[in-house]
Formats: sequence, C-alpha cells, structure tokens
Amino acid sequence: DMDTFMERFSYSYAQEIDSQVRTEGDDGYQRTTTFGFLDIAPFIRNGMEAIVQDSFTQCFVSKPRESWTFNFYLVPLYYVGVLIRYFILFPARCCILFVGMLMFAAVFLAGAPMPPRLRSSMHELAIRMLANAFLMSWCAVVREHGAPPPREKGQIFVANHTSVIDVVLLLQRQKFSLTGQQHGGLIGFFQEYVLSCMDNLWFDRLESRDRHMVAKKIKEHCEDVSKPPLPVFPEGQVLNKHSFFMIKRGPF
Repeated sequence: DMDTFMERFSYSYAQEIDSQVRTEGDDGYQRTTTFGFLDIAPFIRNGMEAIVQDSFTQCFVSKPRESWTFNFYLVPLYYVGVLIRYFILFPARCCILFVGMLMFAAVFLAGAPMPPRLRSSMHELAIRMLANAFLMSWCAVVREHGAPPPREKGQIFVANHTSVIDVVLLLQRQKFSLTGQQHGGLIGFFQEYVLSCMDNLWFDRLESRDRHMVAKKIKEHCEDVSKPPLPVFPEGQVLNKHSFFMIKRGPF
C-alpha cells in the first residue's frame, strides 16, 4: 500500500544521502563535479529551518498556557470558584436563557398571523428580546461610546467580527441587516424564516455570480434609507488568539 511504499522510499532515500555524505567526507574522495552534496547541504538545512520556524507558521500554533492555580494558597480558591461557577451560576444562566427563548417563541408566534408591517415589528421585538436574553445569560456588560450616526444614503457600517456573539451584541440594540453565507439545516431555517424581517443579504461564497449580485444589492441597500443599517465584517481570522491573519481584501 501507499504507507509501505512511502516508508520504503524514505528509508532508501535516507540511505542514499548517508552514503553520499560518507563518500564525500572521505579524505580520498575525488570530486567529479563542480559542487557536491555537502556544498549544498547547509543551504538545504537553512531553507528547512526557515520553513519550519517562520513567523507565519507560528501564527497557527497555540501558545502554551501557564499554570497559575496549583499552589498551596490558590488551589482552595480555585475549587471554590469551580463550585460556584458550575453549580450556581451555570444553572442560573441556563434558566435565564430558557426563559428568554420561551418569551422569544411566544412573541414570534404571536406575530405570525398579523399583517406584514405589524408582524415585522413583532418579529423584530422577539429577536431583540432573544439577543438580550443571551447577553444576560453571559452576564455581559455593554458599554456604548458616543451616539450612532443617523441613517443616510450611501452609509455602511464596518465592524470587527470574531464570532456570532458580535451579531448578538448588535441586535440587542436595534435592527441591522446582515450579510453572510447561506447555510442549510437549522441555521438555514433561522436565516430564511426567523431573520426574514431584517432585509438580510445571504449568498454562496463558492458562486462568483452570487458575490457580484450581493455587491450590487449592498449598493442598493445603502441608498435606501428606509432599510435597516448594514454592517459589513471584513474577512479575517484570529488563528491562535494572538495573531490575526487577513484572508483577502474586501468583505467577501
């Protein structure tokens, strides 16, 4: 099989290199070429070290955690904190989230048979209630700096984005239109039915036609002041919680 072949090839290749090094290292060796293997070996070694230890590769390596809890005076406090966190705070947070989901479902279903405009307002209220329930279950402290600008033509919001939590944080304050990847399954159900009142723009990243279509719709959305503000999250990824890697220019 392939594994056996690669193992034999590696062994044969290593034997060949070892033989060549021994031959060229012999005092009686007569060189027949301008350069030998030992002449290029340092450059090969430096190249391999540059590949293995370059700064870009280190972005994908998680930093080791330093242990700070295991000493004679912090261990008791650590385990007391574990008991409080998982046996008091965690059940309380689950209860808050459960009650918030029940209220969301009640308001959302109550708005389903209403006229379109009133239904959209009820669904917007339900989404905001659910977002606030999530923040309360996380014990989030939200600080707003300054006032949001008034809605104008050609306006677009650019926001940092690391997870879905950022979207929840935005939706707890007001309605925003979102752009993003079209999903299937449960997430697709929420995108198509639950979030339909927000004038969102969903697309398929693998389809170039979708990207061009969404770019056109973004321009049209920004010119229509009757629609909710549109935040755009620039592409990027935090790889190991220390390094930020820009994928490519633009939101898509």
